Amino acid sequence: MLKRMANGILVGAAALLVVGAASAQTPPTARQLELAQRYVAAMQMEKTVGATTDALLPAMMGTGVDKLPEAKRAEFMAIMRETTRDMVLALSARMAPILAETFTEKELEDVVAFYEGPSGRAFVEKAPLLTAKMAPIMRELAPQMQQQLLERLCKDGGCPPGAQAK
Repeated sequence: MLKRMANGILVGAAALLVVGAASAQTPPTARQLELAQRYVAAMQMEKTVGATTDALLPAMMGTGVDKLPEAKRAEFMAIMRETTRDMVLALSARMAPILAETFTEKELEDVVAFYEGPSGRAFVEKAPLLTAKMAPIMRELAPQMQQQLLERLCKDGGCPPGAQAK
């Protein structure tokens, strides 16, 4: 379960970095690479993903985390936060060349202009607040989503071992 959650967080972080219309162009120019590096820096992925982890991890874990003693819950959250941060840093370090190959120079200029401008900085700054406001909704919807997922998996006899749909 934890491995699947960690993979989900990583996939989500990667999706945040590469979202948008992509057009292949190889090899990237020095300017594209420089713009891609600025884009990665402006996104402040460590901060954004860290706040997202804090806000959404309890909802993703369901009631399992709530059943842990306070000290263990805090330890678990700290480990998840640290592990996620390390993975985001590793991913961010490798993203610039991929972004530079994927986006045109004009697309990178536009994205960098947005994220380095006042609206982009506000977006990055407010993303953790937005995530925190959405966390209660995620906690509310998570059981329904889990049940629907189980029902769909079990429909054709593909239930995970030990799981049964209601």
